[in-house]
Amino acid sequence: MNQEQAKLEILKLYFDNLRHEIIEKIKLSHQLGYYKLISLGLLVGICSTKKPAEEYEVIILLAVAILPLAFDLSLFFNGNAIVRVGDYIRDCIEPQLKTLIKDSDSLILWEEYISPAEQRASISERLWWNLFESVQPLISIVAQIGCFYILNTKQKYAVSYFVLAIIVATIFLLMNSIIRKSKK
Repeated sequence: MNQEQAKLEILKLYFDNLRHEIIEKIKLSHQLGYYKLISLGLLVGICSTKKPAEEYEVIILLAVAILPLAFDLSLFFNGNAIVRVGDYIRDCIEPQLKTLIKDSDSLILWEEYISPAEQRASISERLWWNLFESVQPLISIVAQIGCFYILNTKQKYAVSYFVLAIIVATIFLLMNSIIRKSKK
C-alpha cells in the first residue's frame, strides 16, 4: 500500500466516523426532544389533575419552567456540535478526499453538496422549516408563560420574575437557533 492509498484509507475512516458521530447526535436530539415533551406532559398533568400541596406547587411550577430550558439548551448545543462536525467534514476531509481520488471532477461529496447556495433551499423555505422546528421551544414558552401567570396571580412575585427571566432566555435561545440555521 503506497502513501496515497494509506492517506485515502485514513480519510475514509475519518469521514465514516464523523458521519457516524453526526447520526448519533441526531438520535440524541430526538431523544432529548421526546424526554422534554414527556417530562413536561408529566409535570403539567400533575398540576392539572391533582392539586399539589401549596408548599410543593411553587417547586413544581419552577420545574415546569426550568426543565424545558435545560432540554432546549442541550438541543441547541447538540445542534451546534452537528454543524461543527459537518463543517469539518466539508472544509478538511472532503477537499483532501477529492485530491486523492482520480477523476474527482464528477464526484460531489455530501457536505459539499448541501453547502453551496444554489443547492440549498431558499431563505423563505429554510425559515419555514426553522419555524416548523420551533414548535418544541414554543411549547416550552407556552408552559413557562402559564407558570408565570399562575405565580403572578398568587402574588409570588420574586419567583414569577425568575420565571420571566427563564422565558426571555428561552426566546433568546430560540432566536439564536433560527438565526444559526438561516445562515447555513
